[in-house]
Amino acid sequence: MATKFLTVLTLLFLGLSACEKAELILTGSLEVTVTNSNGAPVAGANVHIESLSRTGTTDSLGRARFIDIPTDRYAVVISHFYHESVDLVITVTDHPVARAVVALPSDPNIPSLHFNHPNLDLPSRLIAGDPLLLNVYANNEARSPLTYTLYSSIQGVVAGGPVEDRIYTEVQGLNIGIHAMTLTVTAESGHQTTNAFSVEVEPVPPAPVLLSAVLTNQGVALTWTATSSFAFRSYTVKRASREGDYPGSIEFYHNPQDTTYLDTDLSFGSDAVYSVVLNLYNDTELTSNTVGIKSSVDRLDLDQPIRELLMDDHRSRLYVTSWGTSDVKVFDSRRMTRIGTIQLPGAPQIMEQSPDGKEVFVGMEGQGTIAVIDPDRLDLVRSLPVYAADPGPDAVTYPIEIAALTGGNIVYTGYGELAGKLVLADTRTGETVAVIDEYPFTVADLVHPPGGDLLYAITDYHVRQFSVTADGLVLVQEMLHGFSSPIRGFVPEDNRYVIVGSEKHDSRDLKRLVSTFDTGLLDLSADGRVGIGNYAIIDAEVDNLIRPFAGIAMLGALNEAAGTSFFVLMDKPTQIFRLPTVPE
Repeated sequence: MATKFLTVLTLLFLGLSACEKAELILTGSLEVTVTNSNGAPVAGANVHIESLSRTGTTDSLGRARFIDIPTDRYAVVISHFYHESVDLVITVTDHPVARAVVALPSDPNIPSLHFNHPNLDLPSRLIAGDPLLLNVYANNEARSPLTYTLYSSIQGVVAGGPVEDRIYTEVQGLNIGIHAMTLTVTAESGHQTTNAFSVEVEPVPPAPVLLSAVLTNQGVALTWTATSSFAFRSYTVKRASREGDYPGSIEFYHNPQDTTYLDTDLSFGSDAVYSVVLNLYNDTELTSNTVGIKSSVDRLDLDQPIRELLMDDHRSRLYVTSWGTSDVKVFDSRRMTRIGTIQLPGAPQIMEQSPDGKEVFVGMEGQGTIAVIDPDRLDLVRSLPVYAADPGPDAVTYPIEIAALTGGNIVYTGYGELAGKLVLADTRTGETVAVIDEYPFTVADLVHPPGGDLLYAITDYHVRQFSVTADGLVLVQEMLHGFSSPIRGFVPEDNRYVIVGSEKHDSRDLKRLVSTFDTGLLDLSADGRVGIGNYAIIDAEVDNLIRPFAGIAMLGALNEAAGTSFFVLMDKPTQIFRLPTVPE
């Protein structure tokens, strides 16, 4: 019994000793915070205590906690797939909590991306059919091979392939809609870097509609529909014409709501065809319908440059010759329609109508003849031989100035054998009545009043007044003028003055200057009140502008019976324009 009691006491003593020894093992806690090189927390990093074979994982704040760890020094390994591992030794005590902050360097295999295009801060917008440009620099420190994949939320994988320092490709065929795009670049080690961006693909906008083009007193007013497309760059107003005498593009608008334009530069007397082009940012041009505008100025269009005009007020006809042709075209000056063409044996020069209007004389270039036309029959009725001082097969004459006088005579001069001569001839036979060749003047401009008994010959430097008799021409008076080139002259039916170039002289005393003009004349009315100048229709009495031209006229003819003026502009040599002589 005593032995049994001693045994129990011994066991109790041993138990108390074991408990006392266990209370001597101290424990503590460990908290490890893991960041990247920029100080941002790294979630999912493994924190491994080697001697304890315990591993923790960092939370969203980058923290991993261990409790009830025996106090000791521990070797800890911190690792993460996208970072290099870090080894450290941490001492755990029973108080306070052992803490360590570890910055993991990035793994050199991780791809690094730099976007040149598209801009990740802004949604990209495309027009259907346009490619998406992907321009991204991609590499890693390890310089290991990389591949990329571009994924669309609408169409799946739309591009991919190996990467050589840069991804540069145009992604074709994106459907209309808003694409959530994901670009993933993968290293050979499996490390990936991903970026997301948005691309909106819109339908191609409709072309603008040119609603109207209206001719007003200020110009042509255009109106078209607006666009709401984000791809708008500008509108271009285009103007085309048959004559092609002005540029096609005339105005640019850079506001999509600017949908009107007033064209104030429409070339005088020209038809125009207008359109509007919508220019998109991708250089696409969407062209509207066209609207044509007919010029309000009456005109005749010919194929060749016009050489001479002659107005026949007896019949309301206009005779026209052109350079490079051998005919006279006859137009109705009221209806502006062609009524006939008279064929000639050569190139026509000057035209002159007889005082009674029954014949038209046409000097023929190099033919040695003057053609006589019947205006009623619209036919060549005869040819008059031209005077030659040395007649023969080699004689060349160019009658370029003709004056048809009353009494059945004409006076002509010209080049070649006619140089420096005035020839008075019979209009029926062409027989020479008299020749004046004692004056060394160049080709004259011949003008005379309707009476037929006076003739003015205007040369480079002289004005000579002749009386016309049955025996020939008798010099009455002459004067020097101040013009150094061939000029034109005009005289009204009452012969009260003669116009030489831009000067008006008293016909009784040529040296007396009556007045001057600001422009040379191309035609003068019979009463001397209205003239066609190079720049305008003018009041020839006081030299006031009646109607300015939109250009420089080189030919002109007055239709006094109809109160209209015909003229040809230098920049439109194939067109004859008609305007009322006095504006309505």
